[in-house]
Amino acid sequence: MVANKEYLDVTTVEWYTPSDILDAARSVLTNGIEFDPASSVVANERVQALSFLTEKEDALREDIQWGTKENPVSVWLNPPSIALKRNHPVWKTRSLAKAFWLKLIQEYKAGRVLDAIYLVVSSNHLHTLPTLLERPICITTSEADSDSVNNMGRIKFIDAQGVMQSAPKQANGFVLFPAVLTAGEVCSFRKHFSKFGKVGSLKY
Repeated sequence: MVANKEYLDVTTVEWYTPSDILDAARSVLTNGIEFDPASSVVANERVQALSFLTEKEDALREDIQWGTKENPVSVWLNPPSIALKRNHPVWKTRSLAKAFWLKLIQEYKAGRVLDAIYLVVSSNHLHTLPTLLERPICITTSEADSDSVNNMGRIKFIDAQGVMQSAPKQANGFVLFPAVLTAGEVCSFRKHFSKFGKVGSLKY
């Protein structure tokens, strides 16, 4: 998240992930949820990442490293679903979701991210995030076998008071990162995320 409030176009970005989705992510990621770059103290009570960054710490800064080459991290990433008033100074986009995606790619290429699950906050992003559709992806559907997804195929996020919300207007999804994966990792993703929707990709 960005620390400078003058960039934000809304008053809050606090929408938390339901527990069964986080359980699925822990099961798929190599080392569970080690790092969450878009979090808060309250959010991490639910995510339980070993380490996390808050809006004030700003994970999108160029000098912020998410892991190290010696110890690359498994990442859970539910990015803010808001637009900025103007382009982010580093990532040159008004979409924070896209900025976090680009930062994730950079950290992986630098050897500091082992694997990640990125929550697609809006189906509108599917064709705007570079290489996203090349990776295993789960799109939430109305046939989901989870109380965390409503009958329109939308995730029922949790608000700051701990109350499950009706759901956003757009469909959501989950992307397994990186693009080069073993058959076992893809099968694990399919096993644990198929209850939320349809799993597939152009490659797998």
